[in-house]
Amino acid sequence: MLESMQVGQWLGFVIDTLKMQFRVPPKKIVKLNGNLDSMISSGSATFRELARVAGSINSLYLAVGPIARLLTRQMHATIEARSLWDCSFSVSSPLSEELRFWSTNIGYGIQPKLTPGAVIFCDASDYAFRGFRIKLNDQPVSGMFRRFECQPSSTFRELKAIFYVIKAHVASLRHKKVKVFTDNENASRIVSVGSPKQHLHCLALDIFQLCLVNDIQIDAQCIPRDANVRADLLSLFVEKDFKLHL
Repeated sequence: MLESMQVGQWLGFVIDTLKMQFRVPPKKIVKLNGNLDSMISSGSATFRELARVAGSINSLYLAVGPIARLLTRQMHATIEARSLWDCSFSVSSPLSEELRFWSTNIGYGIQPKLTPGAVIFCDASDYAFRGFRIKLNDQPVSGMFRRFECQPSSTFRELKAIFYVIKAHVASLRHKKVKVFTDNENASRIVSVGSPKQHLHCLALDIFQLCLVNDIQIDAQCIPRDANVRADLLSLFVEKDFKLHL
């Protein structure tokens, strides 16, 4: 006889319909932590062992969200460089940071928040950034990029704009899910899953760390430029104002 339940385990997850969450079962956390701690303490592993850990983390996507991809990039880069699956290698510093993150945080405080708590629009021009949060008196945030920040790609500047706008509003965004709209498709994707380009991936990690310490979950989405007119015009206005004072 079938019985209804609100919390139960199915397909490798604890499904909680009261809190509307997917959670990682305790047994899976213990097993994954054992593998992680073994690599961290020994400072070495085989490529097969690392692939097992990376696969386990990727399988947790429903419970932990896009960081399952964002914070396994070093793992996958290391795996791609293998010669033989059962060869041992020394754990690099960037890889160790990823392993330590999962060892410390798996199962604790990284479940996605389901209800949007704030909406932000961001944009960047060649020299300036601008953004604003809906329902916060629409108070805009603006500023000029430093000289070295103007040199890289438009994607770099858009990611910097997202970082600066969230940082400016961080006090009011704590403990919320934040929807960020940008008109740069690459930036919206990199915020969630990182990038194979190291300088862009570092920016994605900066945004993630800012959100992590303030209990913010960010969900970036690309929109057409004509739907981001206000932020676009504001960034151009700041840039033109800057040039007038040169």
